[in-house]
Amino acid sequence: MKTTELLQESGLNSGLMAGLKVLDCTLRDGGYYNSWDFPRPLVERYLRALDSAGVDVIEIGFRTVPRKEFLGPYAFCVDDYLRGLPLPARAQLAVMINAKEYVDDPTATIRRMFAPRAESPISIVRVAANMGEVAKCGKVFEELSRLGYRMVLNIMKVGGMHPTQVAECVRQAREFSALEAIYFADSFGDMRPAQVASVLKLISEEWSGDIGFHSHDNMGNALANSLEAIAGGVKWVDATVLGMGRGAGNVKLETLLLELVKRAGANYQVESLYSLVMDDFEELRQTHHWGPSLMYHLSAAYGIHPTYIQEMLGAEHYDTHQIITAYNLLKNNSRAHQFDRVELLKAMKGFQAGAPGSWNAEGWVGDREVLILGPGSGFKAHREAVIQYIKRRNPFVVCLNTAIDIPKELVDAYAACHYSRVLVEFERYRELRRPILMPLGCLPEQVLEKLDSVHVLDYGMRVEPYRFEAEARGCMIPRLLVAPYALAAVSAGGARDIKFVGFDGYGTGDPRQTEMEAVLSCVRRATPHLQLKALTPSTYSLECGSIYAPEPIEERSAQGAAAAPSTSSTRPPLNQLVELQTLAPEESRQTVIVKRTEVLAAVEESVGWAKPKRS
Repeated sequence: MKTTELLQESGLNSGLMAGLKVLDCTLRDGGYYNSWDFPRPLVERYLRALDSAGVDVIEIGFRTVPRKEFLGPYAFCVDDYLRGLPLPARAQLAVMINAKEYVDDPTATIRRMFAPRAESPISIVRVAANMGEVAKCGKVFEELSRLGYRMVLNIMKVGGMHPTQVAECVRQAREFSALEAIYFADSFGDMRPAQVASVLKLISEEWSGDIGFHSHDNMGNALANSLEAIAGGVKWVDATVLGMGRGAGNVKLETLLLELVKRAGANYQVESLYSLVMDDFEELRQTHHWGPSLMYHLSAAYGIHPTYIQEMLGAEHYDTHQIITAYNLLKNNSRAHQFDRVELLKAMKGFQAGAPGSWNAEGWVGDREVLILGPGSGFKAHREAVIQYIKRRNPFVVCLNTAIDIPKELVDAYAACHYSRVLVEFERYRELRRPILMPLGCLPEQVLEKLDSVHVLDYGMRVEPYRFEAEARGCMIPRLLVAPYALAAVSAGGARDIKFVGFDGYGTGDPRQTEMEAVLSCVRRATPHLQLKALTPSTYSLECGSIYAPEPIEERSAQGAAAAPSTSSTRPPLNQLVELQTLAPEESRQTVIVKRTEVLAAVEESVGWAKPKRS
């Protein structure tokens, strides 16, 4: 439903504006992106603009209990610091506290963190509590009331709660002294207008005081939900400048005020915000990239805490496949509704059963030179030279990507270790009819089912920071990347001389560059006998060579003699396959298929490609 239709159907009018308080929480909710360390000049412009616009309450940040990490000033909102700002003349100032930081010893903690209201620029304190924390907040409100503050309860993650749980939280809150309002927060951004109306009605039946609503925009419903809440009678509604807030962000303050002015005649001077939005906060958005996206929508749909997505998207060294892998893990994790950095790290490692593979890499490579092909521009620019190099030197070729444009008969194996890449490319594996190096023990059952007709070299894998170990049936690698996985397999297979093509690298300071350099450092420490060289341009700390460099005459002669018999290569005798194309016309298609299958089976058996048993 369009916003204008919602406004018309909901009967939003000037009568609903009476007593409505628009609370801006940009510095508090947006601080998740910069550790609450906003530039002071920006904050000064922000405060002046919001006061001029007529915003009723400015929640300027958290009143966080100090911990062992750097956080900016708006994580603490110390009274003395706030007094140095151009505080608003009209709008009231608020801070939020997290109940979990205060409920264990509320009296001592409140008295340590809050001066009496008369001595502070803060007038309103919001207490954010999860369902299981609400009942423990009574003493917190008692202490805040004693100090003279206006108090609001913010019940989080209401979208995932059963109606009876919501009602019970409200009944518990009714017992708190001097509580002014109860907020319900769509923390995961998964609520729709009808659910907002339902929760609002439920709270109204248990609570006669003011009700507030806090939106998130994971599914693009923040504005519609906020308008539905206002139409239903809430007296407090949150917004942030340009929607800046955790994860997908919140309803945009400027948009909400425009709709209230246009449709209900509200008295807000929205023009005061335009410069702030278009200059200051648009620049911030270009840096921090908040706002709705596919991943935030999925997190809302499956009850994943948005901070997981924010952390993954904000860390440039995680690629798309790692993020998709982690998402698929988290959506089946019953603990993912609460952010936990340990769970994030587990998810980023991917599916790991920890079992060794069923395939033995010992002797796989023999004494051949290994050529690892990456997807970088170095391969594309020198493709013909690479092909000639392979034909001339007959190295053992491993591809890190099935999309690399090279004749498949020149490739000894492809490598894959990302769950999401395997899921996307399994059809391609079937088409290639080449061995695929992958850790079956790290893949979920639904992926294994798709690999029945794929020739898998089941080489086990575990991910442990700062560790690189290559054993016959599996490896330990420092990061979930296919390059170290392939390096481990060829190392276990007997490789000594490893060349790279299309292994371009990134610029100085790029997290992906730093990550791969750390991986290479681990590899060198664990396997000093390996000779690693790049044959196309690379920014990694590898020995440099050239795909065009000639070999010594005597070496070339030796290689030519060794490569002359067709049986010396581990690749199939292609003439047998070609002969299948010239079968007599009278032979049936079925006969062709049978003969093709028989020859391929014989070829694979002859070169040791028999499909390994999977354990």
